[in-house]
Amino acid sequence: MTASSQKTDSSQKYPITNETHSLIMSSKVKDIPQAAEPSFEQSASGDTESIDTRIVFGEDAPAYKVLQDANLLVTKYRKQKFEDIFEECDLTPNSSHSKNFDMRMKYGVYWTPGCGFLLYKLWFREVTVPLGHVVCFTDDNENHIFAKPGIHNIQNAFLSQKGSPIALFGNQRNIIEHGDRCVFTVPEGYLGYATDFNIPILLPPGLHSWRSETLRFEKMIRLDGSPVVVVGPYTILTVDEGYFAITTNNGRQVILEGGKCHLLTHRKWKFERFVNMKIQCEDLRQINVATADNTLMNIDATIVWKIKDINKAAAVMTETIMQSDLSVGSITEDDIGSLSKLRKDIMKQGVGAIARFISQINYEDHMNEIFSEAGSFVSGNKSVSSTKSNKEVDNPMFNKERLDEAVNDANEIVHEFGVEITSINLIAAYPADMSVGNGPQGAFKETDARSKVSKVTNNDVGDDNDEYMDILSVDDDHSNTA
Repeated sequence: MTASSQKTDSSQKYPITNETHSLIMSSKVKDIPQAAEPSFEQSASGDTESIDTRIVFGEDAPAYKVLQDANLLVTKYRKQKFEDIFEECDLTPNSSHSKNFDMRMKYGVYWTPGCGFLLYKLWFREVTVPLGHVVCFTDDNENHIFAKPGIHNIQNAFLSQKGSPIALFGNQRNIIEHGDRCVFTVPEGYLGYATDFNIPILLPPGLHSWRSETLRFEKMIRLDGSPVVVVGPYTILTVDEGYFAITTNNGRQVILEGGKCHLLTHRKWKFERFVNMKIQCEDLRQINVATADNTLMNIDATIVWKIKDINKAAAVMTETIMQSDLSVGSITEDDIGSLSKLRKDIMKQGVGAIARFISQINYEDHMNEIFSEAGSFVSGNKSVSSTKSNKEVDNPMFNKERLDEAVNDANEIVHEFGVEITSINLIAAYPADMSVGNGPQGAFKETDARSKVSKVTNNDVGDDNDEYMDILSVDDDHSNTA
C-alpha cells in the first residue's frame, strides 16, 4: 500500500470537521506566548506615556506621585532620545575632514594663501560639533537653528554661528535658550519649572525641548533639600512619621498626617508648622517652692508628656494671623516641631503642680520624725531614752500616690492644650537654706549620733548623756569647720 492510499484511509477513518479544525487552531494560538503590552496613562497635557517610562525617569518617588495625582506634571515636551530635539530645519552633518581638505585645495587655500583663503572663508564655514553637544545658528530670516553633532561644511555666508558647542549631558547641566527654542535636562530629584503666560508648567526628570514664543524656562527646583518645597503657587510637604503638619486653607485649619507627601494646591493653602507627636521629657532644675511650714526647698524634677489631641494643640501653638508665608529660607527651628511655645506652657503647669504638692508637706515634722525614730533624748538632768525603733521613715516628698495626684491636677489644665502629662518625677529635694535643721547632711550626722546614744542603758544615763553631748559637739565642730 502506498503512502497516499494510507493517508486517504486515515482521513476517511478520522475525518476532520470544521469544528475540530477551529478547536485545534484556537489551542495553538493560546500556546503562543504573547508580548506584554505596556500600560499607558493620560497626562495633564493630553498625551499618553508609558508607566514603565515614568519609572525609568524616577517619577515613582512620592514627591512626583502627588504631582501626578493632581495632573500637574507635563510630559509632552520630554524627548526619549537626543535626536528628538532636532527639527527638519536643523543642520545635518554633510562633510568630513578629508572632504574639507579637498574643498580647501579646490579653492586654492594652500597654494594661493591670500585670495584663496579669504574667498573660502567668505563662502564656507567649517564647524565640528562634538557628541552630546549643540551649536546654535541664525539664518538671514532670523530663524533659530541647531547644528547636530558631526562635521559640517556650511555653504551659506548669511548663516551666523552663536557661541561655541554647548554640552547637554555629563557634569555640565546646561540650559540652551536660543530664541524661541529651549533644550535642557532635568536631573532625577529635581523639578523643572517653566511658565507659559505666567501659568506654571511643571516638568519631570528627563530631556525636554520645545519651540515656543511664550513658554519660558524659569528654574530647577530641588525636591530633597527641605521638607517644605515651594513650587510657584504649589507647596510640596514631606511629613515624617511621628509628626503632623499644620496648614491653613483659606482660614480653615487642616492637619496633615505623617509618613506621607502632601500637595498644597494653591497660594491660600499655607504651611504653618510641624508638630512633634513623640514622647517629650523636660528637666526642671533648682525650682524654689515652699512647704507648709514655709521652708524654702530646691527641687530637681522631670516631666514626661505627649500630645494627645493634635487639633487642640495646633490651635494653641499656631499663630496664623501675624505670620507671613513660609519659604525654605524662613523656616525656623520652632516650625520644624520644636514645640517651644507649648513646652513653656507645660513646664509652667508642671512647676505649679509640684508647688501644690510640696505645699502640703510639713518639712520640720518630717525631720522631727527622723530624729524621734533615731532615738529621743532630753538635754540637762533629764533622761535619754535608749529605745531605738527599726521603723523606716518615708520621705513624703517622694510619695508616689501624692505625685500621681499632682499629675492629675496638672492634667485638668493641660488637657485643654491637647496634652497629657504622663508622670512627674522628683529627683532631689533639699532646703534652699542649708542651716535649716543643719541641712540634710546635719540631719544625717545627728541621726548617726543618736544611734550611738541608743546603745546606752538606762542604768548609765548620766555618764552616757555626757558622752552623747560630746559626740554632738564633735559633729557640730566638724560641720562648722567644713
